[in-house]
Amino acid sequence: MNGSEGMKNKIKIWKKTVIIAFILLGMNLFNQTGEASDVPKGLPRSGDIIPAFSVQVPKNKTYRSYLMMKKSGIFQPAEMDVKLLIIEVLNVY
Repeated sequence: MNGSEGMKNKIKIWKKTVIIAFILLGMNLFNQTGEASDVPKGLPRSGDIIPAFSVQVPKNKTYRSYLMMKKSGIFQPAEMDVKLLIIEVLNVY
């Protein structure tokens, strides 16, 4: 193997290393675990435990029936007899 072939092999290895480094850098940019800076402070994040809060019982009888609420007034979602409760928060951001 002469000097020019050895140099060509080193350049090929260097190019592959640079390409892999850029791929890993790109993957790291999309996998940031830090908190987003545009999310207002005080809002719950993924995995946070939401403190107790009260909401108005719907006036619509069908909605009250669906939620299994017999009385009017206010209630806490924890009072609902359900296995899974999904709360969608709109217009927060």
